[in-house]
Amino acid sequence: MANVEHDDTVILGLKDGHDGAVALIIGGHLEFSIEAEKDNGLRFSSVTPDALLKTMNMIKKPVDIVAQSGWSRGLNSENDAIGAGYSGLRNVIYQKRSIFGQNIKYFSSSHERSHLLCGYGLSPYPQGQPCYALLWEGHFGAFYRIDENVNITKLGCALENPGDRFAFLYALADPTFTLGAGQIRLSDAGKLMALAAYGKTAILMRTQGIL
Repeated sequence: MANVEHDDTVILGLKDGHDGAVALIIGGHLEFSIEAEKDNGLRFSSVTPDALLKTMNMIKKPVDIVAQSGWSRGLNSENDAIGAGYSGLRNVIYQKRSIFGQNIKYFSSSHERSHLLCGYGLSPYPQGQPCYALLWEGHFGAFYRIDENVNITKLGCALENPGDRFAFLYALADPTFTLGAGQIRLSDAGKLMALAAYGKTAILMRTQGIL
């Protein structure tokens, strides 16, 4: 059960789409994160009623803010938006809403923007220090600049849809892959990223003539 002081702000974070999760932040501290696919849940599951009910049982006072990472329906990132949508650096929603008769603040940021701000927030850089960032996920392979006021500028695209290319590369080496041309499996990109952790940098550098 989360410990809540009288004046602590309670923020409920929601990540929709595959690998859905619910997180609780109280007074600036992460209390827990519940992933729908864990504990024998379906792989790639979105947020489920069971995950939400577990969360509700662990909160002692009403939520002040609900924060939702933007997403989109379907395989195309520009399809029907969930929250602030998948792409866009200025896609932000901030409104007053009611949940179970309780007035709350609702916040949503695009998936692209959320990735960058989470990376910045978890980095060793103090807020106010500008830096450059590389976003390398599903649909985005691009460089950005984050300035001293945490404004984000896209500098250029290095590779479009890197996630699809990860999946394609894994499928090339998998003799059990039987899908048709242009088709990919959602799980393959993640498998390749996991296998990359076993790579040997020195071997790769030798093959490229660096060492």
